[in-house]
Amino acid sequence: QNYYFDRDARRNYPRLAVYTQNDVAKLIAAPHLTSITAGDQEGSKESTPTAMTIPEKLDLIEAITSSPVLYSTEKLPPAPPGRPSYRWKKSEDADDPDP
Repeated sequence: QNYYFDRDARRNYPRLAVYTQNDVAKLIAAPHLTSITAGDQEGSKESTPTAMTIPEKLDLIEAITSSPVLYSTEKLPPAPPGRPSYRWKKSEDADDPDP
């Protein structure tokens, strides 16, 4: 079958995902539990997830405060690439404004 709605590129919108605060709190509390393993499961014995109990009702604020600090004044987040290194110069023909 070759239906038109399968071929219609105008209606191929990305599918949205809805996450609740409880889902996000679980991901923050234990990010290593949701790992993707590719290939043969028997060949990779090292990538087995560790057993960890996560409460069913986990508050998002509790999960954020209990997680280790990702960034601090010494460990800054990565800067976006392509940041311009241009410095503005004051024009010689511009007058200083009167105070």
